[in-house]
Amino acid sequence: MAACTTSATRRSPASTKATSLTTAPAAGKKVELIHFSNHDVNKFERVALSVLTTSTTGEPSTIASLTSGTPEYIKRQEVTQGIIRLTSIVSNNRYVWVFKNGVMLDVNIDYIVNSKLNAVELTNIPVELDTIDVLQFGNSTTNSFGYRVFKDMLNRTHYKRLNEANSYKLQSILNYNDNTIQLQNATGIFEPDVSTNIPGVIFVEGERIEYFAKTGNNLTQLRRGTLGTGVKLAYAVDTKVYGQGPDENILYNDTIDKQTFSGNGSSATVDLNFTPTYGVNEIEIKVGGKRLRKSSISMYNKSNDQDSTEGDETINPEFTISGNTVTFSTIPLDGERIEVYRKTGQIWNEIVSNSSTKSLGSSNNDISKFLLKATIQLPK
Repeated sequence: MAACTTSATRRSPASTKATSLTTAPAAGKKVELIHFSNHDVNKFERVALSVLTTSTTGEPSTIASLTSGTPEYIKRQEVTQGIIRLTSIVSNNRYVWVFKNGVMLDVNIDYIVNSKLNAVELTNIPVELDTIDVLQFGNSTTNSFGYRVFKDMLNRTHYKRLNEANSYKLQSILNYNDNTIQLQNATGIFEPDVSTNIPGVIFVEGERIEYFAKTGNNLTQLRRGTLGTGVKLAYAVDTKVYGQGPDENILYNDTIDKQTFSGNGSSATVDLNFTPTYGVNEIEIKVGGKRLRKSSISMYNKSNDQDSTEGDETINPEFTISGNTVTFSTIPLDGERIEVYRKTGQIWNEIVSNSSTKSLGSSNNDISKFLLKATIQLPK
């Protein structure tokens, strides 16, 4: 069983890390793994204590070796009585987890948070050499926020904020051939402008829909499955609808550099003025206005066999790259236009130094401010 606490921040490519145990659990033994992300955003604080009342262990911080009345002496005395002071006041007992000898205790059964919300009181008084771990959550946490990165069929990338206040629910079933969308409440949804040809945009699950008219809670004059998205057979009542019009545009654009060449009908290569770090994944190439494929695909060839998959064959990529040299599988024609596009992004997080950045939730820039103005209910 795993418990996980996260916040919505701009996500970097995740890495998988293994957790090793010193002793293999017995067959059927439950293993509980608790994982936290965005420690600084949620202000997690951990206090680890050992119960030491005598000096027999040689531990310098035992009660016997401390001066009576000092803060450390009082702290140790309270621990032996099952009282652990928190580092700050919490909102309620849900903000405190307690572990005794590595076992997570149950709130209001094995411990309580006192009426002043500044200390934990254990039900059972700990004994010599017991270890107590207290994990508390800061009261001031960043609200959940999120955004959508959508790459359309024209190879354009759109960055949209997700906004709970700009989300709606279907009043009735939405079928693939319906020309009206009935919402339970459309208050605040983007108003389309027909005079400037600016439609409203919504996402229903994975489908992007444009609407050019709004009457009450109904959206009409629809264009379904736009920019390469698919249309589902039917969407159920209460399905979430997200407004994704111009009002949710994140003020950010990737930088795109372009190099242009001309084919000579004999050479299958061109040399770029840079060396891609990530190979073909860093560039897009068009020859004669057609975007070339950078990966191999499987395609049916009836001359091989009547039945797929026996008739399938692998079609090689339309270009490869080695160093800064691009090699085409088909030689461009004489005078044919060759366009090479390279997209470079910029980090959204505020840079603290050359080697570190703030989390997006605690950054102070236009993008983070825009995202933090809206909250989103994360899926559970």
